[in-house]
Amino acid sequence: MTCTGSGSVGTGTSYTNRMQVTAEGTVTGVIVGAEDPWTVPIDVPAAAIRVIKDAVDSAVGDPVTRASVVTWSYTVINTGGQPLRAVSVTDDQGVIVTCPASALDVGQSMVCTGVGSVGTGERYTNIATALATPAWQGVPIEVEDAWTTPLSGPVPSTPAGTPRLPGTGANTLIPFTLAGLLLAAGVFFGSYRRWGMRVLSRRKLG
Repeated sequence: MTCTGSGSVGTGTSYTNRMQVTAEGTVTGVIVGAEDPWTVPIDVPAAAIRVIKDAVDSAVGDPVTRASVVTWSYTVINTGGQPLRAVSVTDDQGVIVTCPASALDVGQSMVCTGVGSVGTGERYTNIATALATPAWQGVPIEVEDAWTTPLSGPVPSTPAGTPRLPGTGANTLIPFTLAGLLLAAGVFFGSYRRWGMRVLSRRKLG
């Protein structure tokens, strides 16, 4: 006769199970038995992940007004053959990204979100990075997706002739004004002292 059974082979690199059979002789009453092991290598599918970064109200390449606050979406998809655990998304521009889950089954996806300013430069680029750990075996995986767009609108500027500290953009008008006042005060007191000395000399001569 043929007996049947079913079960999972697990998530290791190989699987072994051992079949055992026992029977009792109908005449002698002796218990007899036998066993047969069965081993097979396990082909674990590769783990893979994808992230797609978008702005909620702007397509990639559309001009965005400088200093605008944008809501970003990060679509994370399990494109591999293993479930994924410890799924997270980061943004290189410091945007705090929130995801609704930390695990994705094979073929499953989720949308994470974050909010941040595009700044005041000529263009804005940020890079989303999705990280995950395969549930069965393999090293953690990560993938990136960049989003970039030109910025429009007025560029913040300072009045013409206002000195700035090299490399900092800091306004140095106040330090220069103070220095000018001190210099003027020094000239005034020097002139006053010379005038006083001339007056005293004339009085002595008189």
